[in-house]
Amino acid sequence: MSAPSIQSDVGGPPVSLDRQVLDAAIALAPTISLERALHEVAQQVRRVAVCDAIAIAVRDADLGDFQLRQEIGFEEEPGVLADALRPQWERALSDGAPVVRDLPHGKEITVPMFSGDVSGAITFVTSSPDSLDRLHELEALIASIAAQAASAIERAEAVSRLGQRRRLEAIGEVSAGIARELRNPLFGISSAAQLLRFRVRDDPVIEKNVGRILREVERLNAIVSSLLEYGRPAPTRVSAADPDTIWHTILPENLPRIFELFYSTKPGASGVGLALCQRIVADHGGSIALDSVADNGTTVTITLPRHKLESSLVANEHG
Repeated sequence: MSAPSIQSDVGGPPVSLDRQVLDAAIALAPTISLERALHEVAQQVRRVAVCDAIAIAVRDADLGDFQLRQEIGFEEEPGVLADALRPQWERALSDGAPVVRDLPHGKEITVPMFSGDVSGAITFVTSSPDSLDRLHELEALIASIAAQAASAIERAEAVSRLGQRRRLEAIGEVSAGIARELRNPLFGISSAAQLLRFRVRDDPVIEKNVGRILREVERLNAIVSSLLEYGRPAPTRVSAADPDTIWHTILPENLPRIFELFYSTKPGASGVGLALCQRIVADHGGSIALDSVADNGTTVTITLPRHKLESSLVANEHG
């Protein structure tokens, strides 16, 4: 028995479903960039089906909501489109099967994507299925491509996390080196200022400036200590805490830079704390995200692999 076939949107004779899936797998296999993976998925779906429009959504592991990552051919604005398609995405993931809606001039088909920690959905609008068998063939084909797509997205996200972790490690090593180089000069400046204060006790101008020097040295020492802590984080101690004891609000315009080393909106702050938090979470294979609403507080979401979290808790109980 020959394999089922389907007409390509580029014309020509029908191509077997097995060949279509193989071609998609070959195209997606080397993809390590998330944006490239999403673009390639869209191209593969358009190549094998007569699509008037296509949308690809990936569920954000931190926020738990769908993010529209790629769309071609839809007239709606991305936000409006995402709201309209979200029920189909939710249903497709919940059922683990395609969701088909009849449209005036065709069908809207939503296929779920699963691979490891990656989940999402592909929605496309087509007028090509002219029979029930043809529709089922198309669903099976896109479902196979969706599985390949989810694997490609998972690989791309893993590469991105690895790159981010390596950047954090490199920044930590450089920061620790700079901090060590600053320690001795700061000690020398502080000692000289203390000696000057001792020898010139009755000059108020010198006393005032010596005090300023010592305060600045103290501030720089605090930054150096933060740099050393960032470069060589101490072992993490995990313990229960009340999430309602501390409330802070972060302005939306500050969110894109909130994890940058040395970035701070507080006078006198070193800007190392949140960068250190991000590195600690990354060292445990997790991720951290912030969502802030003015006058309503800030939500911090930390996602950790279950087996690593349980291992840390057990180690702390017996440590």
